[in-house]
Amino acid sequence: MSVQGRARLIWRTLARPVVYPNQCHLTVEDQKGSWRHASTSRVKLGIGKSSPRSSPTATPRTSSRFKSDASCGTSSALKPRRLTPPLSGRGVSNTFIDEARRDMQLRKMPYDEADMKWLREARHSIYTLNGKQTEWQAEHKELTTQLNRHYQATSKATKSQKDSAKNNAPGPKAGSDPSGISATETKLSQDAGAVSEDKVKSLKERAKKVKQELDGVLKQQEEIRARSQNIRLSWPNHCHPEVPVGPEENAVLLSVEDPLNVLPSEFDEMKEPWNKSVMQAKHFPDGPKPDPKRDHLSLAASACAAEVDMMSGLLATGSSWPYLLGSISLLEHALSQYAMSIVVRKGFIPVSPPDVVRADLADRCGFRPRDEKAKQTYFLETAKGKGTEKGQSHSDADLCLAATAEIPLAGLLAARTIDETRKDKRASTSEEGSCLIQESKLPIKLAALGHAFRAEAGARGADTRGLYRVHQFSKIEMFVATEGHVEASNAMLEELRAIQEEVIGGLGLPYRVLDMPTEELGASAYRKYDIEVWMPGRGSWGEVSSASNCTSYQALRLGIKLKTAEPVSQENGDPHHPTVHTLNATAAAIPRLIVAILENHGVERGKLVLPDTLAPFWLAGDKDPNVTWLHTGKLEAGSGSRLQRALTQVRSIARKNGTDAPTMIASFLVLHELTAIVPLVIMFYLFGALGVGTAVLDWLLGDGNEATEESLGSRFRAWARIKEERFERYCRKKGYLGFEKQDVEQINAANDLGKTGQLAGSFANMVAAYIIVKALLPVRIGASIALAGPFSKAVLEPLKRMLGRVPLVRRRTPS
Repeated sequence: MSVQGRARLIWRTLARPVVYPNQCHLTVEDQKGSWRHASTSRVKLGIGKSSPRSSPTATPRTSSRFKSDASCGTSSALKPRRLTPPLSGRGVSNTFIDEARRDMQLRKMPYDEADMKWLREARHSIYTLNGKQTEWQAEHKELTTQLNRHYQATSKATKSQKDSAKNNAPGPKAGSDPSGISATETKLSQDAGAVSEDKVKSLKERAKKVKQELDGVLKQQEEIRARSQNIRLSWPNHCHPEVPVGPEENAVLLSVEDPLNVLPSEFDEMKEPWNKSVMQAKHFPDGPKPDPKRDHLSLAASACAAEVDMMSGLLATGSSWPYLLGSISLLEHALSQYAMSIVVRKGFIPVSPPDVVRADLADRCGFRPRDEKAKQTYFLETAKGKGTEKGQSHSDADLCLAATAEIPLAGLLAARTIDETRKDKRASTSEEGSCLIQESKLPIKLAALGHAFRAEAGARGADTRGLYRVHQFSKIEMFVATEGHVEASNAMLEELRAIQEEVIGGLGLPYRVLDMPTEELGASAYRKYDIEVWMPGRGSWGEVSSASNCTSYQALRLGIKLKTAEPVSQENGDPHHPTVHTLNATAAAIPRLIVAILENHGVERGKLVLPDTLAPFWLAGDKDPNVTWLHTGKLEAGSGSRLQRALTQVRSIARKNGTDAPTMIASFLVLHELTAIVPLVIMFYLFGALGVGTAVLDWLLGDGNEATEESLGSRFRAWARIKEERFERYCRKKGYLGFEKQDVEQINAANDLGKTGQLAGSFANMVAAYIIVKALLPVRIGASIALAGPFSKAVLEPLKRMLGRVPLVRRRTPS
C-alpha cells in the first residue's frame, strides 16, 4: 500500500468522532426503540445512519419515497413507520422542575427528591462537559490538520523522488559519479523519513489520547442526557386550573340526570333544575342501603334463558373470569352495537384494533405497565431470543394485553405527521395508495370495540363481586386527535362528555357527572370527567364511563406531529412541526352497564326488563319472549303508546319504592277504595251522632235557585244535586235507607227524585257523606299514589311472601 493510501485511511479513522457530537446524543440502547418496526418484533439499528430526511447521502428519490411511507402506513408503503425516541415536553430549568414537583404532589405520585437535585446539578455538568468537548475537538482538529499536511508533504516528496528517478533512468551523464549522487540522496531521504516517522508516531499517540478523552466526554454526556430524559418522562401532565385538589371524595358534581325517574327519593333535591350550586361528592346525600333483592347476580339467576356463570369461569380460568349465557350474552352484543352506532353517527371512524400491544407503546401512553405497584398488566411470554435479535432488549420486545383500546388506537396515529396543508387529501394520496387516516382532517376521531384486560391487584369484597370488576371485558373506546391548543381540546372534551351522556341516558339509567380531583388523574390526564350510575343492589354509585384530555402528553411520546403551512421554526433545513392534543373517552363499559341495567330495570316474571333503545340491536328480535321492553322515549316520535309511557312511569315509581309494577298498581287500587270507604263510614256515623246530616246536605244542595248562575258555588251545588239524585235512585232500586223497592220504570214514572221530602235521617247522613267523599276525589288519588309505595312494601310484599310459602308447607305436610 502506498503512503498516500495509508494517510487517507488514518485521516478518516481519526476524523470520524468529530461528526457525532452535535448530531446525536443518544446511546445505542436509546436508539433501539427509535428503529423498531411498528408491525414486527425485530429491531433494525442504523449504525452511522440518520433518518432519510437529514441524511447527507439521501437522494431526492429516496427522500420522496420516505415521505410517502411516513405519510401513509398501508400495505403498499415501502417502509414501515418507526417510533422516534419519546419527548417529555419539559426542559431542565428550575421552572420546569418546580412545576413537575407540584404536579406529582397534587397527584400523590411518589418521586425522588434526589432526582430533582441531580437535574439541577446535571445542567452545570453538561455546561462543563460541553466546554471540554469543544477543547478536545479543537485539539483533535489541529492534530488532524498536522497529520494531513505531513502526509501531503510526504506524498509530494515521494512523487518528486519517483519523477527524478524516472528522468535519470537512461544512464549517467558524462563526468559524473552516479553512485556517489545516489548514495547521498538515499541518505538524505532516509534521515528525513526517520524524522517524519518519529513525528507521525508522536502525532498518532497524541491523537489516540485525544480521541479517548473525547469519547469519554461524549459517553458522560450521553449518560447524563439519558438519565435526564428518563426522569422527565416519568413526570405527569399538567392539571387544568379548575380541577379540584385532593382525593376522590373531593370530586365536584357537575350534573345529576334521572331520565326515567328511578332514583330514590333521597336524591330528589339534587335533581332540581334550580340546584346549580357547586357540590363535592363527599357532601352528596347518602342513598339507601344495598338491596340484596336487586343484586345483579340474583336478578340474572331469576331470569329465564339468562345466566352469569362465575363458577365455570373459576374452573376454566380463575376468579372473576365469568361466562355470560343466553339473554345476558345477547345484552352484551346489543349494548356494543348500540353504543357503536351512536359514536359512528357522530363522525367517528370505526376500528377493529389488536388486543395485544407492545409494552413500550402502553408506557408511552402513560400506563407504565412495568410499575411494580400497579401490577395491572398481563404480559405475554415469547420464545427466547426471537424478540431480541440484533441487539433488541427484552423491554422493547415485550408484548402485553391491552388494558384499554385507547392504547392500540394511539398506535394507529403514532409516528405520523398529519399534513393539514393539503386541500384535497384524497386526490393527493391516490398515487401513494389509499390511507384513511391520512385522508382525514383534524379532529381525527377513532372508535373501537376492544377487549380490556386488567389484572386488578388488591383485595376483593362485596362491592366488587360479580360483573362489576372482572379481568376481561368489552368496551367501546373513543380516541381523538385535535389541534395542539387547549381551547380545541377542552371543547372536544365537552363533546365527548355529551356523547357519553347520550349513550347512558338513552338506556334510561340515572347518572351523575363528576369533575375528578388531582389524585384520581392518571399521569397523562390534564382533566378527567367520570360518569357514575346509581346501582341499588350495591347501594352506591358506580363508574361506567370516563373522558380525559391528555393535551400533548401522549403525542410527544408517540411522535404524532402536525404539518402546517408555516412550521414553527426552521434550523439547518429541519422544520419543527407543532404537535397535536389527544383525548380518550369510554362510550360504554359493557359489564358495568349490564350491572346498572339489571339493578335499575330488574326482572319481571322471569323476563329481563330492557330499554327499548336496545330493541333494534337485539339479535333474538324485538319479539323475544324472554324480554320486556321498557319505553324510554328516546326512539322516533310515536314509537310508544300512552299506555307504554304510563307503564314506564309506574315501573319507575315502583323501582323507587322497592317493589314491582303489578304490586304497585294493586296497592293504588286498594288505597283508592280504602280512602273512599273509610271516610264514608266515619262521616255517616259522625253526622248521625251529631244530628247534622240534614243541615250539611241542605248546605251542599242549596235552595235550587242558582241553576242559572255561573259561579263556582252554583256549579258545585248542581253537581251535588246530580250525585244526590243518583244515590237516591240506587237506594230505591235496592230498597235501602227506608225507601220501598222500585224498578227503573216506576222511578222514571214518579219523576220525584230529590223531591220526596225524605232527605232526613240515615238517608241525609249517607248522601252528605257520599257527596263529600266524591268531592275529595283528587285528594284521594294523590294520597293513594303517595302511600302506594309504602303500603306495598309494608303490607302487600310480606303478604305475597307469606302466600308464596303456603304451597311449600302443604307439600311438606304429608311427609
